[in-house]
Amino acid sequence: MNRILLIAVTSIIIAVLLPLAVGTEKEQKSNDQGWQKLIGSWEVTSAQTSLILSIEADHKVLVLWIRKGSHSMLRTSWKPFHGGILVQALPRIRLWPGRNNSADELRAELEAVPEIGYDPNKEFHERFFMRRIKYQELPKQWLDRPFPEQWKRETLDAEWNASAGKRRPAKDDSK
Repeated sequence: MNRILLIAVTSIIIAVLLPLAVGTEKEQKSNDQGWQKLIGSWEVTSAQTSLILSIEADHKVLVLWIRKGSHSMLRTSWKPFHGGILVQALPRIRLWPGRNNSADELRAELEAVPEIGYDPNKEFHERFFMRRIKYQELPKQWLDRPFPEQWKRETLDAEWNASAGKRRPAKDDSK
């Protein structure tokens, strides 16, 4: 008798908790449709601040902020979130598909983080649109140019290391 009661209670618990843990199939399809449209590279600029996101299908994202000549970069994760994406950064970034399901636009919102004094409206915007960075191949005439001879080296020497980051004097072509 106790064994039958234990099996019945366990079955009820599993029946109640399992849908909560994995979500309904309809919710999963809805989330999949939303986030798949957001895979790719996106950008927005306002005044002297730019935000660039590179969202990858493997739930990784590159977040690049450029502010007044300086930058900060972060590789982090994202997760599907109610028809869109939640980027796990500080501040968190919430993304939805664009207006009229445009493939070249997304809608974004930055989280306010009062614990650290971050108000998105002071540094950027709380809500904004981002544009897709489109793939564009160079024209064939530029792709087929010969490579500089020094690029054909397989290894680099100490002279290369010493000159890296230093400008060479410009050639004087006026003579």
